[in-house]
Amino acid sequence: MNEETPPPARAWQPFTPGGIAAFAHSRLARLVYVQLVAALLFTGITIWFFETNVAPVILEAAVQMPDEAAIENGRWIKLTERVSAANRFLTIIADPASDAAADTTSDFRVELRNLRWSLCWVAGCLGNDYRRTWVLGRSTSEPWWGAWHPVVVGGLAMTTVCSLFLGWLVVATLNCPMARVIAYYADRDVTWGGSWRLCAAALLPGALLMNLGFFLYGLGAIDLIHFLGLFVAHIAAGLIYTLLAPFFLPPLRAETTVKKNPFAPSGS
Repeated sequence: MNEETPPPARAWQPFTPGGIAAFAHSRLARLVYVQLVAALLFTGITIWFFETNVAPVILEAAVQMPDEAAIENGRWIKLTERVSAANRFLTIIADPASDAAADTTSDFRVELRNLRWSLCWVAGCLGNDYRRTWVLGRSTSEPWWGAWHPVVVGGLAMTTVCSLFLGWLVVATLNCPMARVIAYYADRDVTWGGSWRLCAAALLPGALLMNLGFFLYGLGAIDLIHFLGLFVAHIAAGLIYTLLAPFFLPPLRAETTVKKNPFAPSGS
């Protein structure tokens, strides 16, 4: 005789442990659909952030460049005045006459010095020497940016979507054995494939938290340190939901078999 258990809940939202657990018994297509919605939302915010905080600074720096400015044989030529474009997020400085650290309040800084470039932020700087010849005068750089701007935006969108799905795939695969072990010892009904879908769904609340954090950062409502705090929190959220969701899976069906009485008359 089989003990009846209610059918698993239909997966439709990844905001609660029970909602995440429901994806373990749903089709993969439903999970991918919800992941796609989250990925497109984050991609839209990323493009908005780029267009608001990055692209205008690049264009402003290009417009300020002297027409004959260039990098040739590993050094600047025909750039005699400092070029600087900045906003709250990004500063671009071209100043071959000085190696002093730039005085700026931007979160990120691109410095183009006489012999090398540097990208700096709160954790420090990385950079390298110039390896090739670049013509960076206004008559060249401004039309170049106008032509390549749509390509950069399209590449950014594709890279964001692919990076999110690849990251979810890798992290869910790494977390899958942990969720499967928890479900086993909690006597919960789930397969290995279901455990993977559960772990993938458990990453979505953190992704939505990152969407909110990135949007607030782009608006200037929070600073870089608070945004980095939300980044850590979104990782913790994925782990917490992965640990909790297996307890909301359906319990294993208890099967009991009524054995035949060996002393009963034949045919009874």
